[in-house]
Amino acid sequence: MSIFLNTYFGISRYVFVNNKSMKKKIIIHYPLLVFFLVNIFSILLLFYFYNNDFSNYIVFKTVMFIILLWVPYLISKVIQVKIPSLIYKLYFFIIFIDLMLGKIFMFERFTNLYTYVVLFLQGIIFYIIGLWVIKFLDDYGFLNYKIIMIFSVIFALCLAVLKEMFFYLVNKTFKIDSIDQMLYIIISFIGSLFIMVIFIVDNIYYKQKYYFIIDKNLSNT
Repeated sequence: MSIFLNTYFGISRYVFVNNKSMKKKIIIHYPLLVFFLVNIFSILLLFYFYNNDFSNYIVFKTVMFIILLWVPYLISKVIQVKIPSLIYKLYFFIIFIDLMLGKIFMFERFTNLYTYVVLFLQGIIFYIIGLWVIKFLDDYGFLNYKIIMIFSVIFALCLAVLKEMFFYLVNKTFKIDSIDQMLYIIISFIGSLFIMVIFIVDNIYYKQKYYFIIDKNLSNT
């Protein structure tokens, strides 16, 4: 007889063998631990900014970051879909380096290169999210490889446009100096085109070897 009690965060696992012996292990689900630590850090940061009279813009960006942390969870509950671990990791990675490091801690003020690298990576990640979306909608049942590639790059472009439109409105609201949103969209789009070209080369020379690795990690099962 074996009984396993598991949760995501810091719980014991009890194993009973023939009702005679018992082993106990402490199992920590590290991704969830990191997620909660980032939430706690963000909330403490929010209180610090608010109590020390930082600008409303900084406070708003911190609140937005906390909300965005929970967006994948809310989406999975509302539309009852299991979001792959790869999508979670890429999503949290891009909002952390873009919003937390880039906009809240203002790394993007030090050099434009930081912003451009983040936007390039954003285009790649948006493209992979597009791959998952079309897999979720169709599971590639009736779509050929070219359509999947085209859908993903258009999806990535649309996400980039929506993001820049949102920040344009935010900047107008808080009377922040305008930035070149079109340039940001173009750089993100270049990132999406870059990974699409990689997949095309992979299809021609490697028979979709690396594409299938990504596809496996996008599985909802």
